[in-house]
Amino acid sequence: MKFWLAVFSLVAACAGTALWWWDRDHDLWRPPAPNRPEVPTVQPLPIPESVPVAAAIERPLLWSSRRPPRARTQEDRLVDELNQSRLLAVLQSGEQRIALLRAPDGRLVKYGSQSRPWRLESFDGRQASFVTEDGQRASRPLEPTRGR
Repeated sequence: MKFWLAVFSLVAACAGTALWWWDRDHDLWRPPAPNRPEVPTVQPLPIPESVPVAAAIERPLLWSSRRPPRARTQEDRLVDELNQSRLLAVLQSGEQRIALLRAPDGRLVKYGSQSRPWRLESFDGRQASFVTEDGQRASRPLEPTRGR
């Protein structure tokens, strides 16, 4: 009987030691300190230029016929100037006609039937038509006069 008592005592001692060890180490666990990575400094990206909507319409992104925009020429600037000018009067003496326009910068511009680059082609009493040697055409309506 002493043998069984020794085995029982040994098993009880092992179980008691295991319970003591479990209870002692169970509350001692702590999470490890966070390991923060080293992040390199990054330069901010430059702000892209804003593209006018007209450029996107003229050159759709996924069309095979997309071409780079052409540089503005002196002729383009002259067309813009004429389209932004106000037709003040058309004077006629015999066969000669002169159109008086007010440019956007305020100066007075005269176009006749022989002037370059634009020449006065016709006037119907309300609208003057202009043409270049290249065949470009533009028309301007007569501005109403305002009483002062």
